[in-house]
Amino acid sequence: MKRSWGKRLRDQARRLRGARSGAAAVEFALVLPLLVIFIFGVWYIGWAINLGGEVRNAVEMGSRIYITNPTATSDDLKTAVASHLIDVPIASVTLSTASQTTGGATSQHIIWSYSTTAPIPFLSAIPISFTGTYDVPAATN
Repeated sequence: MKRSWGKRLRDQARRLRGARSGAAAVEFALVLPLLVIFIFGVWYIGWAINLGGEVRNAVEMGSRIYITNPTATSDDLKTAVASHLIDVPIASVTLSTASQTTGGATSQHIIWSYSTTAPIPFLSAIPISFTGTYDVPAATN
C-alpha cells in the first residue's frame, strides 16, 4: 500500500519536531554571556551605590565635630570622616568647608564628593559620582 505524499510529510515533520536533543544546551550557551553581564552589572552598580551611601553617612557623622568643637579644622573633619569609613579610602573623598554667619549664628557649610566606577565584564566601566552638602551649626565658645 502506497502512502500519500501528505502523510509522508506529516510523519517526517513529527519526527523532526521531536528531535530536539541539544537545543536547550545551545540556547543556554547563547544566553549565558548576557546573563553573566547583567548579573555582574547589577551587582557592581549596587556596590557603587552602597559605597556612595557609606561616604554620605561618614560625612554626616564626621560633620558633628563642628557641633562639639568650636575650633575644629578641615583636617579634623577629614579625620572624623575617615574614622567612619569602612570600604572607601579617605583619599578618594573630596571635602571642602566654608564658614557662614547668618544673623548671629555661625554654621559650617560642608561640600563632599566621591567618584567610583562600576567595572562591568565585557563592557566599559561606568563612572558613578556622588556629591552632597551639609550645613552644620557651629559650637559657640
